[in-house]
Amino acid sequence: MARLVVLGASLSTILGLVAYATLSISAPFTSELGRPHNEPIPATYYPTATPIPTWTPLPRPTMPSPTIAPPNTTPVPSATATPEPVGLLPILPPPTEVPPLPTPTFTPALPPTPIPLPTIAPTAAEAVPRAFAIAADTQDASTSGAACPVVASGYDLVPIEGPPYKNNALTDYNADLRLSVIGIAPADAPPALVDYNGPTDPDAPKLHGLFQTNRVPAFLRAYLRFDWVWSEGQGEPYGGRGGLNLDWPAAALELATTPGEIIYPPTRSPAIYSGGTIALVLFAGERELTLGYSRHDDVGTGYVVHLLNLCVDPNLVALYRAQLNGGRRATGYLPAVRNAQPVGTATNALIVAIRDRGAFLDPRSRKDWW
Repeated sequence: MARLVVLGASLSTILGLVAYATLSISAPFTSELGRPHNEPIPATYYPTATPIPTWTPLPRPTMPSPTIAPPNTTPVPSATATPEPVGLLPILPPPTEVPPLPTPTFTPALPPTPIPLPTIAPTAAEAVPRAFAIAADTQDASTSGAACPVVASGYDLVPIEGPPYKNNALTDYNADLRLSVIGIAPADAPPALVDYNGPTDPDAPKLHGLFQTNRVPAFLRAYLRFDWVWSEGQGEPYGGRGGLNLDWPAAALELATTPGEIIYPPTRSPAIYSGGTIALVLFAGERELTLGYSRHDDVGTGYVVHLLNLCVDPNLVALYRAQLNGGRRATGYLPAVRNAQPVGTATNALIVAIRDRGAFLDPRSRKDWW
């Protein structure tokens, strides 16, 4: 170790002498700038480069190589073939024949002996009446011969707008023009005013106008109406009743009256023709009246009011029938009525139904009709 120290000191002394000698060297030439030949050249010092330390890698542990187990060389046993029998196969007995099934014999069934059914005569409720009466003591004047009093001096005739009812293919004895033909039946709905939501037509007919004092009468009973199955190719009444219609809880209403009191058309402001007429008479009989609140000869345009069980003024009935020929329109005119113009008298109880563009509506609706 001491020897290494002495060697290092000697090497440092030698290097110092070399550096000192270098500083005393004179340049043997003159530079381009006219430097004297004997002027010493300044020494240039260069720093001693510091060696960059070399990274010594850390020792890496040596992982033992995995030992791979040799594959299983045990042979898979092969299937042992079943030895085929050697020699003749055993002779099996022939199969036993199945005897054929017997052919079935079909015996024709005897026709059933018809049992005569009893003939049931139709009741009055099943037949379509010529006039519908609720009260037992109320009959159609066309069959009873009873006369109704005259209550008005006369009625106007108004020209029909458009074609006649169904182009005169049908008579006026049909379910459109007569509530007595389509028929009604008692309903479970209470006979009282009801309130419905929705818009209200201020020009709708008001049913309190049926009475002189514009009063709301007592309601006796609510009714449903029947559907109608049309068959216009047949004769009168061109079809038959279907089931009860349940579009509304009630389609007709029975009103209490005083026998003999004057009955007026339900009031409405708009007139349909000159003279203040408000409704066209679409049908007039001794105990039935149908009013259309337009000049169209049908029930599908505007409002229609059906009245039953009143005694219609005979002059109004006669004027209506004078416009017909065999039950069909013949003149192009129909009678018309005005507000507060009498059309008949009460008998016992008055039946009223109201329609809008053909559809029956609930006559108990407070906001619409009363």
